Amino acid sequence: MSEICRKDSLARNLNRMIRLFPKDYNIFPKTWCLPSDWNDIQNYAKKHKSKTFIIKPDNGCQGRGIYITKNAKDIRPVENMICQVYISKPFLIDGYKFDLRIYVLLTSCDPLRLFVFKDGLVRFTTCSYIEPNQRNVHDMYMHLTNYAVQKHSEGYIRDNEEGGTKRRITTLNRWFKDNGYDVKKNFDGAIYLGC
Repeated sequence: MSEICRKDSLARNLNRMIRLFPKDYNIFPKTWCLPSDWNDIQNYAKKHKSKTFIIKPDNGCQGRGIYITKNAKDIRPVENMICQVYISKPFLIDGYKFDLRIYVLLTSCDPLRLFVFKDGLVRFTTCSYIEPNQRNVHDMYMHLTNYAVQKHSEGYIRDNEEGGTKRRITTLNRWFKDNGYDVKKNFDGAIYLGC
């Protein structure tokens, strides 16, 4: 189970899969494991000077220890972390970043058998999104969707189904439908990628 629950193991496995099946696994940002990949990050940054990076503890949670930088020299090579190219132009809803918390029950690996709960959570940031720059890379209320981070924001809205910081996926599906997106196609595609 740790192969998919720890950020470093998941990164290694996804990187292995993208090397084997580049067209099928081009679904996640470029990711490195520190400290072993530190030189690769520095070489990548020299060729891609405009990139922003997000660095996370390999086994962390609740947004602790995460930082964002536009300068690869700020990336510390001595800790067990993962480093990813930051998605600087994410899909936004009403100007805010969000993530999906989808609940999956895995009952067997061989044969693969899993069950996906059709409702889950949509977690929003409390500050509207602006592309990362030197002035806002430290604004975790803009960049991270973690509840443990957002609940401390003055902009955090509790228990409001339509406009709260944490909403049900059924609310998101209504937003998609109201804005011309095919809910079934989008949700089924997200489930496929998650599997």
